[in-house]
Amino acid sequence: MTFTEPWLLWALLASGLPVLLHLVNRWRHRSVPWPSLRFLFQATHDSSGRQRLRDFLQLFLRVLCILFLVLAMSKPVSSPILGLRSSGVQRIILLLDRSASMAHRPDGLHSHRDTVIPILTQALLACPNTQVFVLDSVERDIRPVPTPEEWLKHALPSTTDTQADWPDLMARTAQFIQNSPAGKTEIWIVSDMQEPDWQPHSPRWQQVRSALLAMPVAPSLRVLSLRNRHSVNRAIRIHRAEPRPQALEIEFSIEQSSPASNLSPETCKLEVSINGNTRSISVDFPGVTTRFIRHIPLPPDTHQGYGSIRLPDDSLVRDNVAYFVFAPLPVAHVLIRAEQQELEQTLSNMAAPPGLPRDTFRADCRHVQAGALFLDDVSLVVWQGALPVGQQFSDLMTFLKRGGQALFLPSMEPHEATLSSPPPSLQAYSNQQEHAAEGTWFNLQSWNHQEGPLKDAQNNIPIPVDQIRAIIRVPFLGAGTAYAQWQDDKPALLFRAFGHGGAWYLNTLPVYSWSNLADGHLMIPLLNRLILQGSQRLSVPSSFEAGKPVDALSLLPGTPVIRVDSDTSHSSSPLSSAGVYRQRNRLFCANVPVGESSPVQLSDTTLQQLFRELPMTPLHVESSRETAVFNWQTPFLIFSILCFLAEAFLQLSAYPQAFLQGQQQHRES
Repeated sequence: MTFTEPWLLWALLASGLPVLLHLVNRWRHRSVPWPSLRFLFQATHDSSGRQRLRDFLQLFLRVLCILFLVLAMSKPVSSPILGLRSSGVQRIILLLDRSASMAHRPDGLHSHRDTVIPILTQALLACPNTQVFVLDSVERDIRPVPTPEEWLKHALPSTTDTQADWPDLMARTAQFIQNSPAGKTEIWIVSDMQEPDWQPHSPRWQQVRSALLAMPVAPSLRVLSLRNRHSVNRAIRIHRAEPRPQALEIEFSIEQSSPASNLSPETCKLEVSINGNTRSISVDFPGVTTRFIRHIPLPPDTHQGYGSIRLPDDSLVRDNVAYFVFAPLPVAHVLIRAEQQELEQTLSNMAAPPGLPRDTFRADCRHVQAGALFLDDVSLVVWQGALPVGQQFSDLMTFLKRGGQALFLPSMEPHEATLSSPPPSLQAYSNQQEHAAEGTWFNLQSWNHQEGPLKDAQNNIPIPVDQIRAIIRVPFLGAGTAYAQWQDDKPALLFRAFGHGGAWYLNTLPVYSWSNLADGHLMIPLLNRLILQGSQRLSVPSSFEAGKPVDALSLLPGTPVIRVDSDTSHSSSPLSSAGVYRQRNRLFCANVPVGESSPVQLSDTTLQQLFRELPMTPLHVESSRETAVFNWQTPFLIFSILCFLAEAFLQLSAYPQAFLQGQQQHRES
């Protein structure tokens, strides 16, 4: 129990006034023997025991009457969320989880958010003289609450499709308290304890603890944990949606989190919507996470659009639908320059192999012309021979710094340095060539299997780089990061970073008089991966997780965003809700983050380790009834009135008996 007006508790001393007056009254009277009254004393001797008991009850009721009245005036309340240490708090900062997992319905009817509403309603109303601020996981802006009634009635934030970032929320709270000290502060945290949201291994927690402990008065924390959830939950994820001739190929997965005893094969009926047209399909789901590939027929001449796949509703409906958009493969432009036309054609064929099915882009090769280089829409520059100078050098450096990729190949003939040579920052080759001894060759022996354009493919399948043999190579000059080495440990593939992009250098040529690079074992995967890497600066994601920053989506400021898969014509906050959106001619979709479907919740032990020395109270909630704030003011007033009436009844009941005893004593005398 706590008190909203604790200073009035000093008035409890007034409950001792009836006892004090009783003692003073007894001291004021002094007994004097009087012979005529001895018969009266004898007559009343039998009733003196009952009289003392009645006097004691009257005194006790007077004390209780004053005691309950003072307690009622102090406005007592009781609730686990408030606790015993809430007295004297000047400010409460409420951190509210609005992530998708807060929509869990453990009983099938009421979500975690529904449970939180009555708790916060009663808790905030019980603190009328305390400053209340709110910080939610979506807006991430600390706002004052003018009155609890207004906030709870009009502005109680709803659940979204986003993921909470608790280290960031705590860091913002610590900074707010540092910038605006206001005495004793309590931090109320309302969360369903989703472990991906809390990120317990993040190094930011150490900074948060240090900042809070460095304050003159460290704030206390109360963590309202909504851990109750259904044992089985299913989620759907779409991995790709690509148009094929007269069909749409969709790869998706159904993920299930449940105990092993609940796993059982069954047939799931899915609702597939494409461009507003809905149809049902069935898949045999074995009860564990499984990937599926299905071909959905498309109307003729349909090459782009949007859609969704929906699972039957379960305890968390927000991850039962996944959205997608589809369009023809984007075109990646490659600029190629070579000293010989035959070599230029070889590089073009390896950058865009004819007849090779593509999954991510279509390559379009261009050739360098005289004058300035136009690289605004180029993903990769392949440059063989003498490096560019003048305006071409400036254009190429700007291209690299903005995130472009370039692959340089040595010249067939050594070039002496001249005044028109490129600056040393781009130069990497020496003016000499190394030839293997007759009957031998240089072998590519080691390369980076984990990072870079030569890393292993899926399922840890390595690229056959070790099949490369070279007769001629050109040594490197200057520093760089080696991603492949010859058998004598000299670098074969070198990388230099320039701004957001980088330059790659090979020291042999795809010409059979130099090496067997023309076979494509290394060149085809190398070129394709560099094209894909360079395209990232030009590509805008068509699918993202709800809650991503606006900068990551390259949205045009001031341009309306229209939701196309619902009746909502405009959305002021498209990043917090899953769905399909359009901005001008760009179509994109948002989906629930993967972490919101995770069954792993943060344990109390880990929670205690995150806050450590800070005073923290974890509070578990299964339903709103268990944490309801009870106001004791009215009961205490009723108790005070009952005590007053009981004391008055005892006082009045004593008058007739005293009158009868007086009459009897008068007749006897």
